[in-house]
Amino acid sequence: GKEDAMHIMAAAILFACIFITVQNIVYATEGTSATIEMQKIIRGVREDPRNVKWAARKYSELVRNGAKEYVSKDITLARWYIYKAVMGAVGFSIAFMICKLTGRGQASVIGIAVGLIGFFFLDIMVRMQNSAENDRMLPDIAEMSRSIMYSVKGGRYISDAIIDSTQVVENTRLKTALIALDGDIQKGQALTQALDDFEAKFNNLDIQALVTVIKSLQTTGQINDALDSLEHNTERAQQTVDKKKAQSLEDKTMLYVMLIAFDLVMIIMFCVGVKIMSMVDMF
Repeated sequence: GKEDAMHIMAAAILFACIFITVQNIVYATEGTSATIEMQKIIRGVREDPRNVKWAARKYSELVRNGAKEYVSKDITLARWYIYKAVMGAVGFSIAFMICKLTGRGQASVIGIAVGLIGFFFLDIMVRMQNSAENDRMLPDIAEMSRSIMYSVKGGRYISDAIIDSTQVVENTRLKTALIALDGDIQKGQALTQALDDFEAKFNNLDIQALVTVIKSLQTTGQINDALDSLEHNTERAQQTVDKKKAQSLEDKTMLYVMLIAFDLVMIIMFCVGVKIMSMVDMF
């Protein structure tokens, strides 16, 4: 029992001491140390092309989903995972303590489950926020597309038409990105690169379609075809907006009808209950 456990612990400590001593002797003969070797390992992991590629893709995904707007403007990949780890640890600790205090069994299992929920909470929240934001952007994207279309038809340069479209946009996130796009163009950045940087800030199919049409308009010079595509995208975006508004109105109407029906049922049940109680009192 306890003696065996103490013997095992002592043996483990002794083995660790011997291992560390031998390791330090070997490192000393090679002119290095455990700290230097650990730094080499960490540097190798950080500079591995696969890890660099993964980190760049993950950070781009965070930016496109709006983590800078919904979590922190100074978000980095390291901070993102620190936030996730802290939320997971807090969720595990709270669930574990509650289970222990209430005498519930399987506290560790419940704690791990809640901890996992906490760990992935930010991912779910950001994706939901981005989806809702995309819906709110639809009217502005439609107006922006119309503005660019009419400006180009009127003889304006594409870059000027994009800058002018900022005036019809009200969504804060979209307007901020357009102002940054305007700044990049004013600094002399190539329009294609500026559009790529603009598109990289969103996970939005309508913005991707708009950028694709603008690039096509710039590179091919087929103004009529590009404007037809832009007009088609605008009409499709507007139809989507109208459909979502109609669906939202229908859902609200159904909710109100259900609430009214529920109230009526409760009133009827109350009246029936009062009537039954009065009949009981009569007897």
